[in-house]
Amino acid sequence: SGNLKCYVKSPAEQGKANDELIKSLAKALGLTRNMISIISGAQSSKKRIRVEADMTFNQFLEFLGIDWQMDMFS
Repeated sequence: SGNLKCYVKSPAEQGKANDELIKSLAKALGLTRNMISIISGAQSSKKRIRVEADMTFNQFLEFLGIDWQMDMFS
């Protein structure tokens, strides 16, 4: 696995930024929102995300359109 940086427009208050992150990931990955969860760091700028889908990290990067980073994390 690796680290990715994501920027959201929503403010980090009342879970708005977390909701935007989950919604954006779900849309990009073609998943439902309940298949993505924040497993740690909900109140922090560094988060661990769980994706409940049968895909590799490289596939995850491809779905997000950042497959150029695949070599960095292989």
